[in-house]
Amino acid sequence: MAVTVRLDGTSSLVLPTLSPLAELGAALHVLTRLDHHLFLADWRTRVLGRLPGPLDRERVALEFLWDGYRANFLLVVSDALPPVRTLDDELAALAAVPTEQLTTEALQPLGTRLGENLSPGHRPGEGPDQLLSHARARGPAVEDVARGLLEDPARVQRRLVDFLAGCRDAFFGEEWAGLRPTLARSVDEATRLLEARGPTALLAGLGHGVRASDDDVVIDKSFTATMAPSPDQPLHLVPSLLCHPHVIAQPNPRWPLCLQYPVHRRAPTGGLPPLEVTAARLEALADPTRLRLAALLANEARSTRELAGLTGLTEPTVSRHLTVLREAGLVEVRQQGHFRLHDLDLDVVGDLGHALRASLLR
Repeated sequence: MAVTVRLDGTSSLVLPTLSPLAELGAALHVLTRLDHHLFLADWRTRVLGRLPGPLDRERVALEFLWDGYRANFLLVVSDALPPVRTLDDELAALAAVPTEQLTTEALQPLGTRLGENLSPGHRPGEGPDQLLSHARARGPAVEDVARGLLEDPARVQRRLVDFLAGCRDAFFGEEWAGLRPTLARSVDEATRLLEARGPTALLAGLGHGVRASDDDVVIDKSFTATMAPSPDQPLHLVPSLLCHPHVIAQPNPRWPLCLQYPVHRRAPTGGLPPLEVTAARLEALADPTRLRLAALLANEARSTRELAGLTGLTEPTVSRHLTVLREAGLVEVRQQGHFRLHDLDLDVVGDLGHALRASLLR
């Protein structure tokens, strides 16, 4: 499954954008889902320590808006604002979003049972009782918000804007002052690369799971969608220092099209393989015989004959298994005298866990 971005090689369809609201959305996700962002554990502890009790309780009540699924209004909220935005301008734009549109979006994660996948653009098709039942499973505070969305959505919209303004005052204003210079440089760099290399090359370099396919860009996600930016609805390219390992895609045409991507958070080896490569490596190691061969190669390069003697398998059988491991990129072969020695690539094996985690959180 993937999101496909149709670009037609036109640079004007992509707009590098500095969005403090999108970064605040990423920050709130980190506060809720530390398991996705363990490298930010100290940052999270520090920020949570600065939240007043009432603001933190409000965070818990509203966290379904940025938990597993980020509400679109917590990304780029308006196409009408300039590429370099202020949080106050974005909060004003959020307050001006038609209440029905915001309510439909806010109800999205409550339109599924807790833990189910949700794709952007899905509209909850269940009645109020089912929505409240799903909200109740998340706790009484979330149920209260859901009831408000159904009965007095304008009040919940004001409540959300007030909460985000409270976050600005409690912690994010100071955090943004430190984040903004780096993110502004990333916007400038993306603008230069867009002019020099074109939109396809720029987007293909955004991060793990993003690749070029002719004039299109394909992003591995847990849902299938297509983005078709136009002069009237460009694709906002939003850098983030807090969203790693996620590349957040917003393809719903009812909202500004957006990709939020991580900067300065690279994989240890300088890049992770595509999802299908990680899957092939895991499949190769899922076979007990190949896993045993890999264990034998972990500490010492060995020949096919030596492996056959150690395992009791025939040399042709060992050779077939080694071919699978080699084609998966897990084993390297080198010539030593008359022997071809097989060696386990420990760097690739070491990155498998990181690559799997990044793929699952894409």
